[in-house]
Amino acid sequence: MRSNYQDLCGLVAICVGAVVGAGFASGQEINRFFVRFGWLGVAGIGIAVSIFIVWTRFIMATAYERKLTEYRQACRILLGPRLATLGDLIAGSYVFAGLAVMIAGGGEAIAALWPMPTRLSSLLFALLAVLGMARGASGLVKINKALVPLLLIIVLLVLAGQLVPDWPAAPALARIYPLIPALLAVGEFTLLPNWLVAGILYAAFNLGTVITVFSALGNHIPDTRTGKLAGLFSGLILGLLLFLFWSGIYFTPGASQSTLPMAYIAALGGYGTRLAYLLLLFLAMYTSAIADLFALNSRYRIFARYPAAGSLLVAALAWAVARAGFVRLINTVYPAYGYLWTAMLIIVVIRHRIAGCR
Repeated sequence: MRSNYQDLCGLVAICVGAVVGAGFASGQEINRFFVRFGWLGVAGIGIAVSIFIVWTRFIMATAYERKLTEYRQACRILLGPRLATLGDLIAGSYVFAGLAVMIAGGGEAIAALWPMPTRLSSLLFALLAVLGMARGASGLVKINKALVPLLLIIVLLVLAGQLVPDWPAAPALARIYPLIPALLAVGEFTLLPNWLVAGILYAAFNLGTVITVFSALGNHIPDTRTGKLAGLFSGLILGLLLFLFWSGIYFTPGASQSTLPMAYIAALGGYGTRLAYLLLLFLAMYTSAIADLFALNSRYRIFARYPAAGSLLVAALAWAVARAGFVRLINTVYPAYGYLWTAMLIIVVIRHRIAGCR
């Protein structure tokens, strides 16, 4: 029983830790996908969490049953042999793009802690991620087991002084509606035209992370039941975090205009709170960067005899992309890959339906 509990906690920790990366922990991701839609953003969170739970349970079960060790295998199983190469290419480029986002965000966090040029701080972060890769999957589990509960505790402490006093001033339901026009509103041209599309895309690109990470960890899932429970609890924890982040940014004037909205909120509580959150933000980005490197190494074994050299090369290339800037990458990479992953998931559903009818 204790072993199953530990396995479950480990899987949930890896899943949440992989998703809670640079964009999530900084608040910029939540700001872009949900806060900008106001209270309708909460409905978007509900859509995203529901989709995430259903698919994560399916992915965990598939990873265990097929004993996956790399995401090329997952592409063959989920998309079929004809589209496997395309899926493999999209998955690989997505993980690489995600690594670039983590390096850019990690550089911002380091620069906020110790003032230095972001070009240098992001390079330092990339090198630290390569060193973290040397610990492998066991090191990733240990870091994330500590990170996830710590993230929940610090987020609650940071938001306690900002959210609770302002909650009575929240708009009444009568002022939130009429809802129908808002549901159908498209607004300016954007990759995220409304809350519904934003919720679907948010779930889709995060599922891309889950697929790529757990495609390399099929042997670490003890059984189907544990995998499905891990998918459920991961989704519930992410949903709670999303709502807490949304609340903090939405009710704190000026937070949505900041590069690191949650660090902005933490700074309002004093130097100690700001320092604690920046350190936590760094760890969240760090674990996601290691997870991305782990997934890329499991797939592209160019330097099979010298994995450290391969990780160093990949990190260097990602650092070059990261120089485009953290906010710019968040606003383009995640929505764009959200559309691609949505298309892939639709194909998986169609293939599954066809197979079930035979």
